[in-house]
This record gives sequence, C-alpha cells and structure tokens, in this order.
Amino acid sequence: TLAEDGVHVVHLWAPWCPNSRHDLASGGWAALRERFPEVTFSFVTVWDDDGQPGRDLLDEHGLEDLPEIVATGSGTHADGETRIHTFLGYPLTWIPSTWIFNRNGKRAFALDYGEMQEETLAALLDAAATRLFELVRDCGSALGLSIGWNATGGVCDGNNIAACGVPVVDTMG
Repeated sequence: TLAEDGVHVVHLWAPWCPNSRHDLASGGWAALRERFPEVTFSFVTVWDDDGQPGRDLLDEHGLEDLPEIVATGSGTHADGETRIHTFLGYPLTWIPSTWIFNRNGKRAFALDYGEMQEETLAALLDAAATRLFELVRDCGSALGLSIGWNATGGVCDGNNIAACGVPVVDTMG
C-alpha cells in the first residue's frame, strides 16, 4: 500500500508491550482513523508474544477492519524472543514506533519514542502541518542538518500550543 498515492501510517508494535497496549486502550487509533479517512493505517506486529499476533487486541479496541501485518525476524533479544531489527530498510529501535509515509512512498516522519501521542500524530497528518514540517526538514537538509521529530509530552508553551492542534516547530532550547 505504500506505493499507492496517499499518506500512510505504519504503527510498529508488540501485543505484549504495555505501551502498545496503552495506545490501543486510549482509543486514539480509532479516533485518528475516523478523523483522517483518506489516510491508510497499518499495524505491524514486530515482536509477537510466543507466536500470538495481536489480532484479538485490535478487534477488542474497535480496529476490526485494520490490517495487521506480522513481521518475523532473525534477531534474538537477550531473553530468547525473536524480533525484527529493521522494517522496510529502516532501523527499528523502539517499540512502539509510528512512521508516516508521504504521497511518494518515502518515510516523512518517524516517531520512535514509545506511546503514540494522538494530537502530535494528528498535527503531522494535517495537510498544512505536513507541508510546514516537510519544509523545515528540507531546509535543514539544504543546510546539512538532520531534522528529527520528538513528541516530548512536556508542559512548555510549544507543547501547550500543540495540544490545541496548532503545528509547532520548537528547537528544544
């Protein structure tokens, strides 16, 4: 589906992970799908619990029609669990992670820091906000800088403004 025209959200998760479970329980995924019907959403189980994918959890939280992809890997975690370390050629460093792919199939944003923040993701999906963030990223690239996004969840003015749904570019200091 990433090759198709449109914006695509890929959520990489593990059914046993408390943060992944909290994301589902919050109802944010169902709300985002309703708010952005033109966006495709996919859940990728990247580290299953003894061979048990998360289909039941997705169904339980109103995501019955959401495709679940189960990715298996050859890497082994310290406790013997098998997991993947890359997906679509990108490193997977945190569970859960949420990646947004833009209209040309390129990864535009990677939120690799744990629980999904509904309003942060909504701001990134908003067309005007997406254009702003892509412009900032492209300007950074032209200057030889790698620009990244991190939902900090703090209480500064930037976070308070973002919580109101307004796109914010903050230099964090």
